[in-house]
Amino acid sequence: MQIIFVFAMENEIIELLQQGMKSLKRKCELFSSLIDSGDVFNTIISETYKDYLETAKAVIKQSISQLEVHLRLDDISLGDVNFYRVFSTPFLTGSYHKGVEFYIKEIHNDEEGDEVLITNQDVLDKEFTIHHCMSCMNLVPQQLAGNAKKYSVGDLLVKVLLVKDVDYNTNTIFVSNLGPHCSNDEINRIVADGISGNEIRGKNAQNIAGMGIGLSEVKDIVGLHNSILDTSFDISTDNKIVTKIGDMDYSFFTIIISYSTKPNADTLIPFSKKFKERIPVILLHNSVDIIANLIEGTKLIRKIRFKGNDSILKEVDKFKIEINKFQDLTKLCLFMRNSLSTKNLLGNPCEINLGDKIEELIGSICDNDYPHLDNGNTISMEGETNNSMVYSSIYPCLYGIMDFLLCQISPDSNFHIDCCPYSLTIECEDIDFDDFIVKHIPDGWERQCDYEKIRLKMYYDVMLENGFTMNTINNHKLEISIRESFEK
Repeated sequence: MQIIFVFAMENEIIELLQQGMKSLKRKCELFSSLIDSGDVFNTIISETYKDYLETAKAVIKQSISQLEVHLRLDDISLGDVNFYRVFSTPFLTGSYHKGVEFYIKEIHNDEEGDEVLITNQDVLDKEFTIHHCMSCMNLVPQQLAGNAKKYSVGDLLVKVLLVKDVDYNTNTIFVSNLGPHCSNDEINRIVADGISGNEIRGKNAQNIAGMGIGLSEVKDIVGLHNSILDTSFDISTDNKIVTKIGDMDYSFFTIIISYSTKPNADTLIPFSKKFKERIPVILLHNSVDIIANLIEGTKLIRKIRFKGNDSILKEVDKFKIEINKFQDLTKLCLFMRNSLSTKNLLGNPCEINLGDKIEELIGSICDNDYPHLDNGNTISMEGETNNSMVYSSIYPCLYGIMDFLLCQISPDSNFHIDCCPYSLTIECEDIDFDDFIVKHIPDGWERQCDYEKIRLKMYYDVMLENGFTMNTINNHKLEISIRESFEK
């Protein structure tokens, strides 16, 4: 029954995701306009903060471009893709700031030139632009950058080399980094699998969050362009173990993509049926990267000290709620496609203070969506909770739970949260918490599903996986407890 449910929901998943992407794109454009304004620069007190702002602006604008690509993923008209711009965006933020280097080498008359490090952006824009390809080709540098950033070690640089074979009108891009070691058998499986969309992950990457489909997705998209650009895709790995971190072996790993610089003009190949069937997975997979980039961009702006202008930071908090909404929707779609399983849903281990996080979310959600609720009169909170080790999936889950609860209360209600070290209790007369606890949702689903019920089941299951339990004390009182095994 659940398998039938998944296939019946494919179109619904695409529709839900694209609706969410349209909404997020509009919010990104509005926020981008805000931080582009000259008034913002006038409030910044140092060059360091200007760098933060410029980087955040680049990340958000690239995210807008990525959302646009996903909204026209089935477009087979031909255009240009700037490999450099798309690939470099994820490396602008976080610990990987400036963590990638771009090189060019020419082959002429069968003689190889030297590799030259290129830092001039105009040259990079020109040389790393792939012409005459479909919009979906944008996902290739996006996925390769995501993988390189995710699996690389420490502060080691990712290397991108463009080899220009002038004699044969062929460009080859090599993306190399140190990452979890893959055996030759694992490499062969990745190269051979392609369009089937199976999850393929080396045994050394099993403990790193991800869906295991990125490289097969890249192979498929590169393959779609073969009749246009004579494309090829390959993977090379060094059998030598360079280092060991914990129990994980690391070695050098290289993705190789080649394409013709003289394309076969106007040769359009419609998407195959199998590739169309993968579109929901591609949308889901890449939504995760877009969310991660936007979160990093907002973190940078949050670091900026503005002169007596807190309104900008309030706008940042509102924008973060929009990101949370889309992240919550992405988790819901992945949950549905996984036959209502939390597989590939949990994320990476992290530390959280449940009480502090809920207090932060309530403030942001009320400011953004429910300004009529007085945070201090209608809503009150007492006590403290201890820090706990959880998975990163808890963040959109907590957002979704609080949004679901807050939308049901009126301004004259009393929404009270009582925090203890290892639990918190939520009490509100407007809410029937027996409806909120979704233990009794059936395992079988019909095509016309109640998305809110599915969403509530997801929240409940994710909370359990994160070491929390939710129980009703009575119809109007809910207790959320932390299992001891998950305490830090």
